[in-house]
Amino acid sequence: MSILDTYLHGVEVVEVNAGGVTISTAATSVIGVVCTGDQADAETFPLNTPVLITNPLNYLEKAGSTGTLRRTLNSIGSIVKTPTVIVRVAESDDSDTLTANIVGTQENGKFTGIKALLTAQSTVFVKPKLLCVPQHDNQAVATELLAVAKKLNAFAFISTTGQPPRNKPMLIAKTSPA
Repeated sequence: MSILDTYLHGVEVVEVNAGGVTISTAATSVIGVVCTGDQADAETFPLNTPVLITNPLNYLEKAGSTGTLRRTLNSIGSIVKTPTVIVRVAESDDSDTLTANIVGTQENGKFTGIKALLTAQSTVFVKPKLLCVPQHDNQAVATELLAVAKKLNAFAFISTTGQPPRNKPMLIAKTSPA
């Protein structure tokens, strides 16, 4: 038997008919967003807790109609179906309180707001690599988002106008790992 008899010339197809097949996702495709939405279903989207979803369009009804959560899920889902980590924070009419809710804190081992994205790998078993806070990226939020992006070795998407990025300047920052 020569090498030509055993050498595969072309493509080999292996068909698996039994059992499940694990499909892994590229680590760079995981989106991490911090959104507001007081009318969102509290069981599906608990406050300050990373939640992993794979098809954002399936969660539109649970997102409620206030805040940025529903619009964000619709925007992501209409473009791509990729693992997405959602952290929902409380809305507030006071801009300083809203910014504080989004930036978050770390008290007694509990992370809130943007800082909650740091716990995603240990709670939902994925590390977000594309981070954003739609419509609320003021200076304080942008600074914290960059700090968390650095710790996660992720990209931070920040609107330079604090408004949705359509036809607006956008900063995409890639930081070196901490």
